[in-house]
Amino acid sequence: MRRILTVLPTTRYWPLGPLRMHIACLRAGRHIWLECADKGECVVWGRIRDVMALVASLVVFAGLLSDRANALSYEDIAGKWCTGAGISQFERGQLIVVRSADGQRVVFPVRRYEFADTTITVFWIRGDNTETSTTYTEFDPGGRRMVQAPTDDGPRREHHRC
Repeated sequence: MRRILTVLPTTRYWPLGPLRMHIACLRAGRHIWLECADKGECVVWGRIRDVMALVASLVVFAGLLSDRANALSYEDIAGKWCTGAGISQFERGQLIVVRSADGQRVVFPVRRYEFADTTITVFWIRGDNTETSTTYTEFDPGGRRMVQAPTDDGPRREHHRC
């Protein structure tokens, strides 16, 4: 809703008329803006504009949060992770594993990542040039913990950020 308030230059304080009106409105505790034209005509926008801006902001913010909560991405797995078996570091094109048993560092080429709502599957090449995959799940909201799903070659393993 829009109301027009007209300030006429009939007073000797004409240059201060719109300013005084703005100050009076602020003192009254109203949330308004004054947009003044050349001849002293001011447009007053009321609380409806405030409410509409707030609702629009909340809708956008909620949309961003819901997208983040429902889809995992590369950023969720990238970096260094520690387990009881050693350290895994995920990079775009490679998976670096340092085994805690013997300290051996092995680099595996990564073919691709597949992202779902609750899982990330990493497709990588073993030392014998065969492609295999490992699925990670149970990502915590803070990005500090994930779980490697059990495979034919190994058990379920919990990972945490190093």
